[in-house]
Amino acid sequence: MPNKKHTAHQLNVSNVQVLVDLNVSVLTLLTVSTEKLRNNVVIFVKHLWCIQEITNVSKQCLLA
Repeated sequence: MPNKKHTAHQLNVSNVQVLVDLNVSVLTLLTVSTEKLRNNVVIFVKHLWCIQEITNVSKQCLLA
């Protein structure tokens, strides 16, 4: 009987290993996605800032 327990334990260990590997993969994916997302947000914010600047300049031109 002890043998069965031992194999069950080994099975659990390999399951844990698979879970850890999965988590690492997901984390890696998330990190890459977050990096891309952050870059997009930065670009978006820059565009917003440009649009705001253009709007301000336009207003000044209209008011002048």
